[in-house]
Amino acid sequence: MRTLLALLVAAAVQAAGEVRVFILAGQSNMEGQAVVDLKGKDYNEGKGTLVDVLAKDAGARFRDILRTKEGAWRTRDDVFVRYDRERGPTIKGPLGIGFSVYGGHHFGPELMCGHVLGDAFEDPVLLIKCAWGGKSLIKDFRPPSAGGEAGPYYQKMVAQVRDALRTMGEDFPALRGRTPRLSGLVWYQGWNDGIDPKKAVPEYASNLAHLIRDVRKEFQTPDLPVVVGELTGPWRDAPPEWERLRAAQRQVATSSEFGESTAFAPTRDFVRPADQSPNPGHGHHEFGNAETYLLIGESLGGQMARIASPLKIFSPAEMQVVQRRPDGKARLDVRGRMKGLDDAGATLEWRPTGTGLDAVRWAALRIEAKGEDFFSTIEFPAGGWYGLEIRATAGGRTLATGRVERFGAGDIFFVAGQSNSANHGEERMKARSTLVVNFDGQTWRPCADPQPGASGNGGSFIPALGDLLAERLKVPVAFVTVGIGATSVREWLPAGKTFTHPPTSEARVERLPSGEWASKGAAYATLVRRMGALGPNGFREVLWHQGESDANQRDKTRTLPGSLYAEHLRLLIDSSRQEIGWSAPWRVAQVSYHTPDDAGSEDIRAAQASLWGKDGVRRGPDSDALRGDLRERGGKGVHFSGPGQRALAKAWADLIAPEGGR
Repeated sequence: MRTLLALLVAAAVQAAGEVRVFILAGQSNMEGQAVVDLKGKDYNEGKGTLVDVLAKDAGARFRDILRTKEGAWRTRDDVFVRYDRERGPTIKGPLGIGFSVYGGHHFGPELMCGHVLGDAFEDPVLLIKCAWGGKSLIKDFRPPSAGGEAGPYYQKMVAQVRDALRTMGEDFPALRGRTPRLSGLVWYQGWNDGIDPKKAVPEYASNLAHLIRDVRKEFQTPDLPVVVGELTGPWRDAPPEWERLRAAQRQVATSSEFGESTAFAPTRDFVRPADQSPNPGHGHHEFGNAETYLLIGESLGGQMARIASPLKIFSPAEMQVVQRRPDGKARLDVRGRMKGLDDAGATLEWRPTGTGLDAVRWAALRIEAKGEDFFSTIEFPAGGWYGLEIRATAGGRTLATGRVERFGAGDIFFVAGQSNSANHGEERMKARSTLVVNFDGQTWRPCADPQPGASGNGGSFIPALGDLLAERLKVPVAFVTVGIGATSVREWLPAGKTFTHPPTSEARVERLPSGEWASKGAAYATLVRRMGALGPNGFREVLWHQGESDANQRDKTRTLPGSLYAEHLRLLIDSSRQEIGWSAPWRVAQVSYHTPDDAGSEDIRAAQASLWGKDGVRRGPDSDALRGDLRERGGKGVHFSGPGQRALAKAWADLIAPEGGR
């Protein structure tokens, strides 16, 4: 019997004669609406075109990929594209500019998607674009198993893929003699379903799941990797019906039915302003902005490269931040899985990529393996984003590769308390720095309001704080948010902890037969669960911003005396530390302001200050001092206005990382 190693080596030799084939399907945004080099008043004087983007800092990292030193557009000799347009001749050739419905002055997601996939696989790559503008999933792409009449563009997609596979050697002489292997479907569509919120949006998740099943059945590829690109559009946070469609896309791509064979590619953060784009009136085409389409293609390709490889990397995750130690370094757990790893005799190697790392050669990764799973640790310094590549080799050939584009060592902050620690500010904000991220317990993402995991749907001080900290600390900064509006410190206590008088809101407390009240413990359980997930010393500190719901309540029997406030908060801090197994630092703000007529409680403020400097509790800002137009509704409200959110961010930053210090 041949050993598994021999089989893998033989498979690798056979794979040298293969072509990795990917279907890129969707509607007009997959057709390609990004403008390359057109100018004049019809194209906003060239703002946001590819030429414009590459000339600026935002496009610097794409410059060498897309252009030669002489300024010509690059093509690749290992990635090919076929696009059978509905009107006009079929376009086919090596990857470069112009695989668009309009031809050479436009491009679509295929450009960077192809570059990412070409870098990820040793075999040549063929992209088959099946994209037609103005087409819906509920009708035009309707899959057969969804019931009713199969969509004509579903049938057209299948026919085009079959034709492309059959004629690959004729269309691309460089691929002649190789065997095409269907390796993935990238789905980037949704606009025409979003404009039908009564029927198409409610059916979208079901129809998309049917599409995935039917394509796999059609081509006899039961585990065909599928990436679902988030509907982009002209906004980061869309109107409700469009958000429901986005949620349906995420739901299917992350469902337990499809498991690790599907992935969701977020794109909402890639939208750029209309006035800085070549097509300001085309919001449904992301204003034709070239940077938007480069980032979308990169995201789609990155997700496909990840799930299409037999080597999976689970840790680090994309944009993950690891808490740095006082010496400025961090230890990272590297975890992954590869089929047959336990018997293959393969060598796993790794190399870091990114600014600040000189080592670019492959080095053996010291691993522990259990079945198909492998584990290791690496140490690296804080500062900027890094990349990580891992490959498995045997018999002198690469069997599989995996990569993570961005992870880093920096500082992680928990933000807890009530509404002003959550999403109840007047202005939604977004971090300007790419070093600032949120973590919702599963996904790391660019930091933007509303903060994931916290109540409310408005703004917060957190993106502005992240920008200040990233600028001063020069490292990635991450936030985990668990704030809940209108909560008393009593509602944050562990389950069963008692007190004599309830807070104003009784939703998270219960009355006992004795007449006392007790916390139900839900807020506390969320807090310690989220803390514990990051492990010992896994974050820098907790930022506690709470107190309004304990101070000066209209029903005075529900006002908490300062002495009890300090006692309860001390109990919360001590209990959470015991639960997570290490003494996490806390930073406590002075918080008790309601309105200009009720500007604070000296009793609560003194209680909060009494904890400072004792057993790892640090001083927080005096947020009660931020009044007037720094509060919502022209200074009449309890929540912060946009200027107030920025002022609060600076007050936190000045204590956490004073100018010029750590």
